[in-house]
Amino acid sequence: MGTLADIGGLLQIEQQDRSLVVTLPDGAIAGQVFIQYPAVSKNLTTAADATNKNRIYLSRNDDSKGEMLVEWADLSQDGMQTVSFDAQSLDRNDANITIGYTIYGADQEIINRGMQNIKLVAIPEDYALHHNYPNPFNPITTMLYDLPETGHTRLIIYDLLGREVHVLIDKVMNPGYYSTQWNGRNSHGQMVGAGVYLYQIQSNGFIQTRKMLLLK
Repeated sequence: MGTLADIGGLLQIEQQDRSLVVTLPDGAIAGQVFIQYPAVSKNLTTAADATNKNRIYLSRNDDSKGEMLVEWADLSQDGMQTVSFDAQSLDRNDANITIGYTIYGADQEIINRGMQNIKLVAIPEDYALHHNYPNPFNPITTMLYDLPETGHTRLIIYDLLGREVHVLIDKVMNPGYYSTQWNGRNSHGQMVGAGVYLYQIQSNGFIQTRKMLLLK
């Protein structure tokens, strides 16, 4: 497919949370999409809108090789605007995938054909705050956290009396897997004493707290 000449301009292909959406050109009534992805870290499944009664889908997914082929047709002949796929991350890493496509219009003429490489961002399914590492630590530790949705997010360090020590994160964040370090200093840049501290994440109503031990 990659040896054929491109026809038409590049299609708009974008990630929307855990879906991969391909915007089709005007007049598209049928087509095929071939996707190559790293099977060790990602899994793509049949088009997210495959239950639409006005469309026919045929798909083949070899998740051992990381290859997926989807062919479709619009029974209404009104033209399709998008075709989408569910993308699941099996780890915390982003990945590059290759998408080849051939799009047909009326009378089965090819109205668009091409191939693109895009970055697929790993997005978790659930909120989570993981154990920091190392723990115990001196003076730097790393905290991992998962955000499945866009939202205002705060990551805060407290002492055991519940007093705020340092606000590490306080901003709107996109979905994804994140890590943040704490260097054992308070909000004034001063080193804090040894002992047990709490770290808490707050995002879209999700709150989780864990303990960590700072050594001298």
